[in-house]
Amino acid sequence: MALVIAYALFQARHLISGPIIKLLDPIPSTVATSTILVHGTAENIVSLSLDGRPIFTTDSGEYHETVTLPIGYTILTIEAVDRYGAHTRLLRNVVRTE
Repeated sequence: MALVIAYALFQARHLISGPIIKLLDPIPSTVATSTILVHGTAENIVSLSLDGRPIFTTDSGEYHETVTLPIGYTILTIEAVDRYGAHTRLLRNVVRTE
């Protein structure tokens, strides 16, 4: 019986954990350039967006997006949704100086 329960929990791990977003390179809080690279991985997702715009992942779940920053304060929002409708969001604040 314990083996059946352990197997059921193992199979339900994606349902339990929900979507996962990771940044592989940290986004600096202050930059002097007009563009930055947002690079990371996403797991257990059906959709991924950066500031409301869909972005795509490789077969291994990696994503790479170049973001053009206006001068001043910007909030970058990466949002993922899994096949069960669970959402997760990752926010990063960036200030672009001239």
